[in-house]
Amino acid sequence: MTDAHSHRPGPQLDADFERLLAAEFPTVLPETGPDKRMDLGLAIERFIKPGQTIHLASTHNRPYRLAAEIARQHWGQDPEFTFSCLNLGESLISLILSGVLKRGITTFAGDVWPYPSPNPVINQAWLSGDIELEHWSILSLTQRLMAGALGLPFAPTRSLAGSSMAADNPDYIQIPDPFGGPPAGLVSAYKPDICLIHVPACDCSGNAILTPPLGEGPLGVFAASAGTILSTERIVDTNFLRQHSHLVRIPADQVVAVVEYPFGAHPRGQTNIGLPTLTQYADDYGFLNDVRVTSRKDSPELDEWSDRWVRACQTPDDFREQLGTDRINLLQTKADAEGWRDELARAAQGDTNEGDMVADIATDVTTWRASEMMVVVAARHMARLAVELGLTSILAGVGAANLSAWLALRSLRSAGHPIETMAEIGYFGYEPRPADPYIFNFKNTPTCISTTDILTILGLHVGNGRCLGSLGAAQVDEFGRLNTTCIPDKMHLLGSGGGNDVASTAAAVVVTAYLGPGKFPKLVDYVTSPGDNVRVVVTDRGVFAKPPGAQPLRLLSWYGSGPTGYQDLDTAVTDIRTRVGWDLLVADDIDCDDPPNEDELRVLRMFDPYRQFIR
Repeated sequence: MTDAHSHRPGPQLDADFERLLAAEFPTVLPETGPDKRMDLGLAIERFIKPGQTIHLASTHNRPYRLAAEIARQHWGQDPEFTFSCLNLGESLISLILSGVLKRGITTFAGDVWPYPSPNPVINQAWLSGDIELEHWSILSLTQRLMAGALGLPFAPTRSLAGSSMAADNPDYIQIPDPFGGPPAGLVSAYKPDICLIHVPACDCSGNAILTPPLGEGPLGVFAASAGTILSTERIVDTNFLRQHSHLVRIPADQVVAVVEYPFGAHPRGQTNIGLPTLTQYADDYGFLNDVRVTSRKDSPELDEWSDRWVRACQTPDDFREQLGTDRINLLQTKADAEGWRDELARAAQGDTNEGDMVADIATDVTTWRASEMMVVVAARHMARLAVELGLTSILAGVGAANLSAWLALRSLRSAGHPIETMAEIGYFGYEPRPADPYIFNFKNTPTCISTTDILTILGLHVGNGRCLGSLGAAQVDEFGRLNTTCIPDKMHLLGSGGGNDVASTAAAVVVTAYLGPGKFPKLVDYVTSPGDNVRVVVTDRGVFAKPPGAQPLRLLSWYGSGPTGYQDLDTAVTDIRTRVGWDLLVADDIDCDDPPNEDELRVLRMFDPYRQFIR
């Protein structure tokens, strides 16, 4: 049967309408404008002025090469810039060496690879008063940016209460809840003068794609009062953006300059999730390690590093020449999702990593290190708490805390308990891969069920009553309060990162910390994270536990085997009592922990074959 309408001609417009249609509504949509592309040096010279507050946006990367150009142009001129960034460490030591950073607003300032550690350049500048550091947690600083972006005077936060950051920062206050609830924490809006951000692709006007995980996303872009300088891996036409509009997060009207700068996020990597035609490269662990090693040397070595990576790199081409083709190719190869298989195979043959660490996947499971005992026991307690409290997610910090969370995930999955792992910049439901224990390694990224942002992970998931936190600490006190920030007037450590946010709002927290001299004082020197939600503290010699709230820790168990094991209970209690700065309380039902089993040790060693954390 023929449709009566199948041969009916379509409606026709008269000639004038057809001409108007062709002129006003072309088939190929127009490019946006104006063209804001400019050379790197000109962009920084035109828009960066002394005394500004400059925000370095943190997605899964940072705009490191834009920051390096600020250091190069203003070297030795004392421009008194304030820089804000989630992490003011790594290659951003150039901002200190050049003298351009007067004040830093941050959540973390130190080295991250091969393990978190204080940076001597940062520490010396902080102790001497050459720089000031204002400490926040990841979520609270992001919430300040959110308020600035939304044009609000402040934002509520559940973080910071009870910490030294709350006391130190006038931009945080507590007020009575006008609706009758408990006191509410508020952070003031943060509106930097200008924002720098690195993106995978944008058009010539500055409309830009962000590939996940998003970190803080475009909040800094919208918060900046004088606009954003944007560096990009690639300039694309606007129609390309229209075809991938779900990934476009930055509008051109917020952008004052576009700088084409391939590898402009280095030493951080660049993902291409959702758009595999774009460039992808992994974090440069070798470079991060060079920064760590060089920071511990004398001025000539620091000057040589600065000459090579800052003063000699006036253009993107100069920088790519310094990197070299072999290094560029290696970083692109290391971003491959299945590359961990080859990396693990090389580790099994005793390969050396970028930190000159020799792989040691020990096959002898009858002996173990104290760190292995600590990680395994922490994983067991995490699994126990997850089942007892009905928790469904784990947010882990870096280092041993991360490894214990990964082990706990396997144990809980084997027992049929639903659980997902998360990481603060936007990982949800990721499956940790062997061979590389760094929490944000590029092999983990493609395994995520969801790649999202800081506000979603730390704001929604961690505080939903179903999250278990796994944290490390430099100091732990009698009531489970944690310090990862500083020893005032003596040493700058690192900062909160997301630690305070997790400790403040997670349903329960397990801490891993070595029981060394000065590490368990009666009161920590700086309260980075409150202890109310800390339930278990696992050390290399025994385990402490406490109920929720402001309760003292009690010795729950001791180790009867391994290099830090004791021959009997009395010996354990006597020795551990000398290692804490308070009157030790001992649980009535104190127990001796079982040693690691073969499966726990083998999996742990595959996660960390170079013993970055199981040292």
